[in-house]
Amino acid sequence: KLCQDLACRSPLLKHSYVTNLSELIDAYNTRAETASAEGILIDNHVLVFLLARGDSTIQSLVIQLMQNRNTPNAAEKLVELFSTLQRIYARKPLPHLCRAVVVALEPAIGKYKNRITRNIILAEIGKHVAAGQIRPILQFISNKQRVEQDALAFMEAKRRYEENLDEQKVAFTTLENLQKAARDETLIYAPIISAAGAMFSFVVLLYFVL
Repeated sequence: KLCQDLACRSPLLKHSYVTNLSELIDAYNTRAETASAEGILIDNHVLVFLLARGDSTIQSLVIQLMQNRNTPNAAEKLVELFSTLQRIYARKPLPHLCRAVVVALEPAIGKYKNRITRNIILAEIGKHVAAGQIRPILQFISNKQRVEQDALAFMEAKRRYEENLDEQKVAFTTLENLQKAARDETLIYAPIISAAGAMFSFVVLLYFVL
């Protein structure tokens, strides 16, 4: 087991002297103020530090993160870890870290197909960022019921769009057929109209001559 006074040697936290998890979460909040999207990156040094200093809850989350490191769920597992660190070891607002969390969770927000839903989510999590609380952000974005409802609404909207498109195609085809029929009728009656016009002109000429 690591010496309890030994500082974390991660290059990510080279500007901070971190010997416990409270200092770790504070250091990440400070780092996120300037590092933006990279604010919640974790390297092997930090993982070992968390395993050595964390309780069973933290250790379990670290193991889950390592198992999901190269999966689409990696960002959510990472945010869940930071959320738990804040709840247990910080117990204070972390606004800079919250902004980095939102950037990390952009792929999760992208799961929502409806643009209006995405805008509602961004507006709602903005309130939690201002409050500096990580857990409500993760809970709001990762709501499975909301994701399923959004997917169903998207499929329904797609179905209606395709039905409307088919109706437009039928209407367009019908219009084309009517226009073609009108052109054909014009071609049929054109010689008759021309002959009638010529006959009328001949009668008028005879009237003036005779």
